Amino acid sequence: MPIAHARADESGELVPGYFYELYVIDPLLPMRHQSSDWIVSDSGEDHGYAEVISYDNHEIRKCPYNPDHVSTRIVVPREVALYGDRVQKLISEQTVVLFDCRLATELEGAPLRGVVVRPVELANPFDFGRDKPKVFALIFSGCEVARRSLAPPEEDNHCPFCGFRPFFCPSCSVGSHECPRCHRDATALVNDNPDPADPRIRYQGVPPLGFVVEPRRWNGDDFLCGGGVITRRALDWLLSVHAGPFRARPLRTDVTGMTPEEWEHLEQAKILPEKP
Repeated sequence: MPIAHARADESGELVPGYFYELYVIDPLLPMRHQSSDWIVSDSGEDHGYAEVISYDNHEIRKCPYNPDHVSTRIVVPREVALYGDRVQKLISEQTVVLFDCRLATELEGAPLRGVVVRPVELANPFDFGRDKPKVFALIFSGCEVARRSLAPPEEDNHCPFCGFRPFFCPSCSVGSHECPRCHRDATALVNDNPDPADPRIRYQGVPPLGFVVEPRRWNGDDFLCGGGVITRRALDWLLSVHAGPFRARPLRTDVTGMTPEEWEHLEQAKILPEKP
């Protein structure tokens, strides 16, 4: 029996330059698939880093196929431990975007849309004595623009052991490694030498070039849920205020069949709006 493969949909007329995935991490830490077209901030020599101690998960359920599916989660940090002798505007942390009071003040007056900032408690305040820094988190709560389409062909979208279908949701791609009916591990990551006797569904992780953006879903916000996505204008603003350290991976936007009105809307992702 042929092995089923679940691959991300990378079809369409794909162009970069409108949306980016933001990574606020140690500039010396190597990252997979990083290439010369990534935008890298001037990080300086000294920088602090943080570890999230506790957080809240806000679940979003907007799947038209099954309203019980959690299509995405918004992470809101509550408490972090902060390390390092000097804190830059952005604080290295691999899962959320944290920053100091300087960037918080600048964000208040930034000509950006959908800015949501939350103060975060410091788990180790005594490490800093009287100079305890204030830490804030940027909440990515805007609309989700990522194409979610990880699923094998319809005829193969079932558990290879008991036949439960659809294994991956055909709308939001929600699925699990374990079959909800027979509770067997039904998936395996794609690798170079799969065992032909293994019937599990081979699934691909995030493509090396990142997921594809569906621009018709964009509502004009600059900080979008579903993976730390920002617009090009938000990226340019961060560079203009010398925020760092960060790296930004360009995402591909599907512009297939765009109307002039849709193009005009999409171009706004590159243009900073005027301050009110």
